[in-house]
Amino acid sequence: MGHKIEHPPGAAALSSSMRDIGYSLDTAIADLIDNSISACAGMVDVHFREINGENIIAVVDDGIGMDEASLQQAMRLGSSVKDNRRRSSDLGKFGLGLKTATYSQCRMLTVASRQDGKIVAVTQDLDEIDRTDKWLLTLHNGMEIAKIPLLDCLPKSGTLVLWRKLDRLDAKAVSAEIAALEHHLSLVFHRFLDGEATGKKLEIKINGKQVECFDPFCRKYQATQHFAPEYVAIAGARVKITPFVLPHYTKLTKSEYSFYNKISNFYDNQGIYVYRNKRLLIWGTWLSTASRSEITKLARIQVDFSSDQDDYWVIDIKKSKTRLHVDVRKQLSRLLPGVLESSSRIFKRRGQAIAEVNPDKSHTIWERRAASGKVFFDLNRNHPLLQKVLTALDGTDRQLFKNYLDAVVRQLPVNLIYSEFSSDPNSIETGVEPDDVLLNKLNELYHAVCIESGCGWNDFLSMVKIIPGLSGRDDLLSKISKEA
Repeated sequence: MGHKIEHPPGAAALSSSMRDIGYSLDTAIADLIDNSISACAGMVDVHFREINGENIIAVVDDGIGMDEASLQQAMRLGSSVKDNRRRSSDLGKFGLGLKTATYSQCRMLTVASRQDGKIVAVTQDLDEIDRTDKWLLTLHNGMEIAKIPLLDCLPKSGTLVLWRKLDRLDAKAVSAEIAALEHHLSLVFHRFLDGEATGKKLEIKINGKQVECFDPFCRKYQATQHFAPEYVAIAGARVKITPFVLPHYTKLTKSEYSFYNKISNFYDNQGIYVYRNKRLLIWGTWLSTASRSEITKLARIQVDFSSDQDDYWVIDIKKSKTRLHVDVRKQLSRLLPGVLESSSRIFKRRGQAIAEVNPDKSHTIWERRAASGKVFFDLNRNHPLLQKVLTALDGTDRQLFKNYLDAVVRQLPVNLIYSEFSSDPNSIETGVEPDDVLLNKLNELYHAVCIESGCGWNDFLSMVKIIPGLSGRDDLLSKISKEA
């Protein structure tokens, strides 16, 4: 009978392959913050510094810290707890995050931790591992610890994670990386930043700037539709499913819309948001339960599960991919039609607004028409102002002008308008003029279509109130001169 031998992987080859799992800088730092939260930290500071000509990144927290044995265990690949059973507040899973996240970005890792007044520190260098083909750690003595960069940032209790030899950081792109990191952390940890997750607000700073909480469901807005949560039982625990439909962007102020849209636009943010222990894993996708569309872009589904159910969710090392449990998928297929219809209804109501303001279609500039299952837009050829212009032209000029209007209709840039509106509706401006200029134009319009053509005052109001910027401007409309 054969015998068993220990057959460990080659350290140099494995450490090299670990670097290409697929982390970005923001997902790598988020993995470190998971460890900080698991260590009960209330504050996390991220530092991008240049010290003695060397770029470094440090993540410092005020968690419970580690003693020497715990620190060595944390530096071990696969340092999960026995039987993979974790506390409900623990955001770790595989015991790989610290190492895989770190080496995706740099070649040298130092961790210093203070617990009960004592600081312990270790360093691991991929260059040394390549040279020796061994998983070597340097355990630092007191004199070496004192020389660790940013050690003075370490609180009375907590941990400092220091990245050096940042061979994958583009020094010219640091500002852009910091901006992307801020957006990423504000979303991924939003339930910790606002205190929902633990009952106490987590504070995250990047180079001293506090990261704001970004709620993807706009729950503080009155116009947001909150649906009652539903539950699916899996392995003796419950998965919570909560649908939301966001308000139309016109219900938000410009600053609110700008803050929301800077993370990602409304279209890209639609979909299912999967949380594990209230930490966001996946968002901006329907996970094959529905298709993205412009009229469903306000719909969001929050799905919550706990680490007790990890065996039933396929989660990758980066915590950026998962697979919906079959029972959750069934529940979503039942819920989604109503949620998506609620989002669609908002846009349909917006489209009906003009008809409600102006039931007399003769006063609209554009008309929507449908034929053979297709929709197209045409100018209202019976509009009083257009009729006034046509009457003033002779036969040849009148026909030339009609031909030009036909060309305008045929070349309406529908795709361009759709693209611009989808990415940033607030960027589209229909014309803003000072009140005095606008009043002069309204006076000219009134005299042309009312006094000279016999259109009544109420008909005139119906005509102009559908013009963007004039709805609700009774103060301006009351100044129109009604004298001939």
